[in-house]
Amino acid sequence: MGICASSSRNQYSPTVSSTCSPQHVASHGNLASSGGNRITSVDQLNSTERKRFLERQDPMRMFKFKNDTPVYRTMSPEFLVDGRVSGNPIFKDMGS
Repeated sequence: MGICASSSRNQYSPTVSSTCSPQHVASHGNLASSGGNRITSVDQLNSTERKRFLERQDPMRMFKFKNDTPVYRTMSPEFLVDGRVSGNPIFKDMGS
């Protein structure tokens, strides 16, 4: 799953037409394109498309978790250095 919560002030959100809907979702699940434009945030979708996308892709909604449900992430040890995250697992597979 590629849903990541962050504050809106740290998100990159290029303008995309509110009438576009995602046509392709990348294999790593966090990028989609709409009308030839890359979508990097669900905030770029209109409210109907955003709701549809989140109902299908957001693990919090899929598993009916509450806001205070503890959620833990696991990752391969190759991305840990001295107990801290090092590198980006998503882009490592893409050769970046």
